Amino acid sequence: MSLDYVNEKLSAAVHALAVGEGDVRSRLITAYMCFSTLRTADFPSELQSDYEWIMGELTKEDPVVDYNGDNYKGSVEATLGKMQNRTAAHIAARVYSLQLAAREKLYAQGKDS
Repeated sequence: MSLDYVNEKLSAAVHALAVGEGDVRSRLITAYMCFSTLRTADFPSELQSDYEWIMGELTKEDPVVDYNGDNYKGSVEATLGKMQNRTAAHIAARVYSLQLAAREKLYAQGKDS
């Protein structure tokens, strides 16, 4: 994927974090949906560990299943449900920092999306 696409998805996530409804945990669910299509390999090598950290923090818990074995809550929702707001705020700050770094790389390529 192109860095334009990465920046587009992260920009949408930052927008959700900034103006979305609910507490930061709720906004992180929406932000995650914006960038969940991205993969580590989509990022420049120097940003890959930041993306992996964010994804690791958001998916620490297993999905919650109902009595039929169907997913009731996904991993991200289950993780954020157990997370303190200040921890979620730290993750949100990392998403913002990653978006800034991706945008800086994009500018360095001479492109602005």
